[in-house]
Amino acid sequence: MECQTLDINVISAKDLKRVNLISKTCAYAIVSISGDPSGSQEQRTGVDRRGNANPTWNFPVKFNVSESAALSNRFAVTFRIRCERSLGDKDIGELHVPLSEFIRSVEDGKLIRVTY
Repeated sequence: MECQTLDINVISAKDLKRVNLISKTCAYAIVSISGDPSGSQEQRTGVDRRGNANPTWNFPVKFNVSESAALSNRFAVTFRIRCERSLGDKDIGELHVPLSEFIRSVEDGKLIRVTY
């Protein structure tokens, strides 16, 4: 089974919903491959303490994926946005992009832009 490296740059998010009543939003992203039986491929950006509802991370992530599994449409790249809070972090939102879309964009020599 041949593996490929998938490089993703998590740049930013815009107009996130407000989850804190008093303080500003200190957001971070967790990027993972959903459907991965090992469950070990998950990476987290740093927390943006300045961006509020428009955080910027510019954070590179890399995943090793099986080419045949990626093209089978069983896997997706999941972007989970969370807010860091003193009383426990809170989910803001989640986005799933089929892994096959990333693989096809690389084969076509195009960049894929995911907007949440």
